[in-house]
Amino acid sequence: MLDQRTVPNYTIAEASRCLGIPAATLRSWFKGHNKDGRHYTPFLDMSDPGRLTFFEMMQADALFHISNGNQTNLRGFRPQLRRIDPMELVQRDHLFVDRHSIYRQFKDKLESLREGGQLYNKGIIAPYLKRVRYDRDDLVYRIYPFLSRPATSDEGLPKLNNIVIDPKVCYGAVFHEKIGAPVAIVGKRFDLGDDEELLAKDYCTTRENIREALRARNLIYVHQEAA
Repeated sequence: MLDQRTVPNYTIAEASRCLGIPAATLRSWFKGHNKDGRHYTPFLDMSDPGRLTFFEMMQADALFHISNGNQTNLRGFRPQLRRIDPMELVQRDHLFVDRHSIYRQFKDKLESLREGGQLYNKGIIAPYLKRVRYDRDDLVYRIYPFLSRPATSDEGLPKLNNIVIDPKVCYGAVFHEKIGAPVAIVGKRFDLGDDEELLAKDYCTTRENIREALRARNLIYVHQEAA
């Protein structure tokens, strides 16, 4: 059976807005770039020249956390990244990072890829993936993307919204979990004249959820079309 997570569904523009990663950064990571007369090879591979799979998108999300949002920082990890399979980036509790090193889970300890296999206690390193859900095989299958600078909870972590990407639901389209429909469809109905009150009634939900779906649609799809 085809794993929908391996289907190229997402343009770089869509992935950029869902993950909060600049589109130019994503293009550089998947296609490489030239700077000062030098060519930099990609960090990640694309199975399709025009679109990303869910797994590829999540690999980029992991790199973004490794680099702390700074592509220059990521270059320091390049030798270590060569030592891993990109699919290791989407496994639960498999890779961990600090400011300088990537660590691979090794029994009850962590193996430093920067220091040639030096082992460390697991408790001193924090995992970088925070917004994802994993299946029984410990592979990522769902993400709750932050579509804007998120509010912060009392615990200091960003609050999740109800916007979800799951390749097994709605063919991988960005959808609203409480409404149960792709945000693009909700937005299309709104554009055709259905107001928030009617949409809330039809979907048996609240106007607040409808507004959240419309904001997500406008951010991901309307801006993308304008670009």
